[in-house]
Amino acid sequence: MNKNKYLTLLVGLLVLLNVLVLSFVVLKKPHRPNFPPERHPLEKDLLHRMKLGDDQLATLEKSKETYKAKSRNLHQELNEVSIQYYSANIEDSVRENAHRKIIDLTDEIYQVNLDHFEELRSLCTPSQIEIMEEFIEALIRRKDRRPPQRR
Repeated sequence: MNKNKYLTLLVGLLVLLNVLVLSFVVLKKPHRPNFPPERHPLEKDLLHRMKLGDDQLATLEKSKETYKAKSRNLHQELNEVSIQYYSANIEDSVRENAHRKIIDLTDEIYQVNLDHFEELRSLCTPSQIEIMEEFIEALIRRKDRRPPQRR
């Protein structure tokens, strides 16, 4: 009888272990290989409607990467200065300098956006300009509706 108890206990433990392994396999996130990031629906629509050539696409991708790098750096710096600006125990002169820096960075962000839009417009043939203008307006509207990002 003692041997049967151990075998029953062993079978029970194996069943429990099997259930745990199966639940882990079912509940874990699926592995996604490193595919290139999916294009945003607005960008997909733009590329489909504009029928850009290979040289235009290459220039667009290069422009986009340059813009993202500049924009990311400026927004990161803006966030750091904003944290300094809203700190509780700082002198008024430091807060005033931070405020001026926030204004300067915001102006610089707008200028980077404008430069990027001008570069996008320069890529276009006359027949593509109207589509690009619609795209730029959609980007601006989308940015206005974007909820604050959480960290």
